[in-house]
Amino acid sequence: MLAYSYDYGLQASPKGVRTLLARHEAACAKAGPAICQVIGSSVNEHGEDQLSAELNLRAAPPWLTQFRRGLAVDAKGAGGRLVRSQVSSEDLSRQIVDTEAMLRAKITLRDRLQALLASRPGKLADLVELERELSKVQGELDAAQSELTMMRQRVATSDVTISYESGGVLAPQDVWSPIGKAFSDFLGILAATIALIGLAGGYAGG
Repeated sequence: MLAYSYDYGLQASPKGVRTLLARHEAACAKAGPAICQVIGSSVNEHGEDQLSAELNLRAAPPWLTQFRRGLAVDAKGAGGRLVRSQVSSEDLSRQIVDTEAMLRAKITLRDRLQALLASRPGKLADLVELERELSKVQGELDAAQSELTMMRQRVATSDVTISYESGGVLAPQDVWSPIGKAFSDFLGILAATIALIGLAGGYAGG
């Protein structure tokens, strides 16, 4: 019982990033919520020519297999390329088995408490304590059922994260511009120093 997660990185022009994001969102929507769901989508502009975006999907493996195979082709068609492809998995077998066993035990306990409560033995204080215990067990049972449903969904579907980046995002201007300015200032100082040396030499020669 493996839960798979996929992580992809696509690089394209800012226009290409928007095109790819829209295309992949549309493909998921067309597949339908029973096959694919958009969990999250975001676009961030870092400058005039710098754009990044992220798309989070949860999809059924058969559809996802075809979708993943087409990512490199999609990127190329938008004038970009696939720059990252990663897959990870988590074995949920033991967790699912343990949770199922706990559920069976909780259901048995709940049924016994309900039977005791129905027969109304003991004093009022005993009944109140019995109802409190039954409420606690039912809450734990509901939480375990919810957790089991989520784990089964993780096995039945896979998470996909697609990051889109324009070329400028990989080397932002605001990161490198201080270095460029410092280098330019250094060249200016060097040129001025050489000029002064030359001028001094001219006076000495005269």
